[in-house]
This record gives sequence, C-alpha cells and structure tokens, in this order.
Amino acid sequence: MTEATTMPVRPARRPLTGADGGVDAPVPGDRAVGTDRPTGPEPMGVLIRRELRRPHFLVMACMGPLAAVAIAGLQAIGLVASSPIWLIPTILIVGQTMSTLADIRWQSSPTRVRLHARVAAQAIVVTATIYATGWGPALAVGFLVVGQEALTQVGPAAVRAIVGWNISCLTLGEVLLALGWTPSLIPTPEVHGLAILMGIGILFSYRSLVAALREKQAASALVASREQRFRSLVQNGHDLVFVVDTEGSVTYASPSCVEVLGFDPSELLGAETSSIMHPDDIEALRTTISGMLAAGESTCGFLIRVR
Repeated sequence: MTEATTMPVRPARRPLTGADGGVDAPVPGDRAVGTDRPTGPEPMGVLIRRELRRPHFLVMACMGPLAAVAIAGLQAIGLVASSPIWLIPTILIVGQTMSTLADIRWQSSPTRVRLHARVAAQAIVVTATIYATGWGPALAVGFLVVGQEALTQVGPAAVRAIVGWNISCLTLGEVLLALGWTPSLIPTPEVHGLAILMGIGILFSYRSLVAALREKQAASALVASREQRFRSLVQNGHDLVFVVDTEGSVTYASPSCVEVLGFDPSELLGAETSSIMHPDDIEALRTTISGMLAAGESTCGFLIRVR
C-alpha cells in the first residue's frame, strides 16, 4: 500500500486526482492555449481546397444575384446612388475572389509583401463598395470590420499595414469624389469633413483593438507558461498524479507510477479509479468530490491509499 498526501493543484477541464490528493473541478469553457493559424506554411493546393469547402464560398457564389436585387430596391427608394445595377455585385464578387486569393497566398508563404497584398485587397474592396453606393465615408466602418479580421489572423504586427492601406484608400475615395468620378449622396464639402472625422476614428479604434489584442496575447502566454510549469512538476515529480474523466476512467498517469506503484503509466490508462484505490477509501473520496462540486469549488484536499 502507498499512502497519499495532499497538495492543491490548478483547475483543469476534468477532475484531477492523484496520490497527493489534489482534485480539480471542471472549468467551463477552458481549452488549450493555441492559435488558429497553422504552425507552418501549407501547400497552396491544400489551402485552395479548404477554401472551396468552406460555407462562405457558396455564400460568395450567391452574392451577386442577391446584391443586384437588394440594390435595385434601394435605388428605387433613393437610398443608393444611381449606377448600373451590375456594378456593386461585380465589385463584391470580384473583390471577394481577389481577397481570398491574396489570403491563400499569404498563408502559403507569410511574407511582408504578401501581407500588404492581403490587406490592400480587402481595403480596396471596401473602398470601391462604399463609394459606389454614394455614401462614401459614412460607411467607413467597413474598414474596421475587415481590419479587425486581419489583426486577429496576423497579430498586432500588421497594424501599420492595415492602418496605412485604410487611410490611403479613404483618401483616394475622397479624391475621386472631388473629381466627380464617384457619386455622393452627401453634400460637398461636408462629405470631406466626414471623411476626416472617420479617418481619426479609425486610428483611435485600431489603437484600442491592438491594445486589447496584446493584452489577450500576454494572458495566453502567461497561461501557457503556467501550464508548462505545472506539466513539468507533474512529469518530473515523485507525487502520483492521475487525470480521470467524469466516468472515473484514468486518461493520464504520471511517470512516477513506475517508482511508487511499480506500474507503467500505460498500464493504468482506462482503469477505473476505484481499481487502484484501497477499498476503505473509495466512499470517502466520492463524498469529498461530490461536496466540492456541489459547493462550486475548484480544488480540495484528501488522503487516500493506492494499491
């Protein structure tokens, strides 16, 4: 028999029990720290096939006819500038296609040039769309929508490219409007003043977005560091540590099982917790864990004996 001692441990997704007596209640929403991006560049063919299987590809294919119907209705009541009915649907379809291709090229080889191409494609699509409707800078929030997506995928390092292309495209739209090459439902010069205000708002918005993203990354790095430290303690310590699921089956056993119990960790996987405990301690352990869960606590200490 081996007598256990007690030691508090960090909360985990499943109850964590060990000969040291630590138990953790499940933490809702807890998940492993990681990123959505792959650890390395993927082949172009793989990325293209993945894009074709995504639901948004079908949405993009249906976008043209739906946009044409919507624009015809908006033009009839004067909410969109008079322009060929095919113009905005064409901008949306062609622009989305170019943006997707630029994103695929960046994912296959994330260089600075391809990052600028990715960001520029999105900014140009937004610019062409909002100025074709006649509302121009009044719809500049579209820059923030696509810019936030780029920041999430690439990280804070992309903020200069994103802000640079957003402001440049907004300025270009105002120049074309001043030359009379794009329609406007907003009087001049008020529309130019609105563009300046929207440009300032875009700058401050990105500043806040980047600050929030950096805080999130710092928190993720801290969690990852703590998890690595905890993993090192578990794998290299002399205490017995087991991870069990809600059915009571062992999903992890620390390497110290060999030294303390004489069992290889792989031999204990899948076994019910009760099969490695002293019979007299089973009911007491169940009572302790049930009380912890009922009280909504994340840790508790107990003393058990293992075979």
